[in-house]
Amino acid sequence: MNFKALFGTACVSVVISLSAAAGAFLYWKSTSPFIADNQAEFNEMVAKSIKLNRAEQYAAEVNKKMAKYEDLAVNDAPDGRRIYGKLDARFTLVEFSDFECPYCKRYHETPKKLVDQAPDHVKWEWRHMPLDFHNPAATREAVMTECAAEQRGAAGFWVAAEEMFIKTRGNGQGIADVDEFAAGIGLDADKFQDCLKSGRYDQRIQADMKLAEKYKVTGTPATLIVDSLTGEEKLVSGALPIQKLIATISGMIEAHEQRNAKPVVGAADSASAVAPDAVEGAKLPSSPSQ
Repeated sequence: MNFKALFGTACVSVVISLSAAAGAFLYWKSTSPFIADNQAEFNEMVAKSIKLNRAEQYAAEVNKKMAKYEDLAVNDAPDGRRIYGKLDARFTLVEFSDFECPYCKRYHETPKKLVDQAPDHVKWEWRHMPLDFHNPAATREAVMTECAAEQRGAAGFWVAAEEMFIKTRGNGQGIADVDEFAAGIGLDADKFQDCLKSGRYDQRIQADMKLAEKYKVTGTPATLIVDSLTGEEKLVSGALPIQKLIATISGMIEAHEQRNAKPVVGAADSASAVAPDAVEGAKLPSSPSQ
């Protein structure tokens, strides 16, 4: 075979192949407007897409956490109190708690479960009581939850409290990464850090601790059960099961009914004996007064 002819044929084939490839590339590029002009731009575009997708997933996770508390977290509570439940519920569970306390961590879901089961009758109020032997971590974490509420409202406080118990290593060790904590509940990092440094919640935490002193609370968790109808207050201590809280509240109701029951004078009067009135019109307790 003639070498020149063979070489010429091969060259023509290469040219045709290159032309076809170029044409295919141009066609692909013209019909794919989202393909970048070069590899660097393409990589950047992919990175942005991944980042956006992660951000959307992150936002969805934060919204899911917030949804757990949004229905009953009270944004307009008197004196900015941290209340979960309906303001006119008859009973208030005033919890004195420390984020570094392992027993508080065990107990944390219990008041919420009771309120969720009986929102018309019970509400939950949080009071900070960072213990000395858990400081400075415990006090700092109390401030962190208040700073979270600045950005995310009342629900943000409760979400931060729950996340704190998840993230903390307990017994004064604190949490490993403050920035990660803030990001996990959708907080602006700079605003959060500014709040932590401001000291504007120091007085609030001190007021809660003075209230604990008033009721002779010496350990956490402690729950002051307040009956807004009668003004009765009963302090219970420890990481109690929900059944114990229910039993205590039931006992307070029964004691009130017995005090107000009309005695039956005789058999002739028994038909006219009046049963204790149903409890109605419960109002927000004055909260244990400060």
